[in-house]
Amino acid sequence: MPPPMPESTPIALMPGVRAALLEMAHRAAPRECCGVLLGRADGGGAPVRIAAAEQLANAELRDPGTRFRIDPRALAAATRAARARALDVVGFFHSHPDGPARPSAEDVDEASAWPGTLHVILAPAADELRLYETGTTTWYERQPLQARP
Repeated sequence: MPPPMPESTPIALMPGVRAALLEMAHRAAPRECCGVLLGRADGGGAPVRIAAAEQLANAELRDPGTRFRIDPRALAAATRAARARALDVVGFFHSHPDGPARPSAEDVDEASAWPGTLHVILAPAADELRLYETGTTTWYERQPLQARP
């Protein structure tokens, strides 16, 4: 995982990623979908480029309609696969099938160990995607640039 990025670091969402993420969220409903954001975080003020997203199984057993869990082994495998493609895991995503694309109290609490991480929340019912950078007690909405191929 790259180190936390300064607020001034731009984030570029590559073409097709938004549509791919929303498609995953629609297919998974009524369960939450989840996975990793893949791209490059080269530092030096260069934009973090989100080039792809890989859906991972929602390992939440009690309430997969309102919660998600990523199995650490699946995350490790996704990280290895990303490196083989010369990409990094630059963040995470999950959906709120019946809710807004805003972090819940559980989202904020559980991601507090990962400050500075990018996280996309999807609301498939509204075809909405929002990008956040996690903090220890709150999440900060970020506006991605729409990158060209």
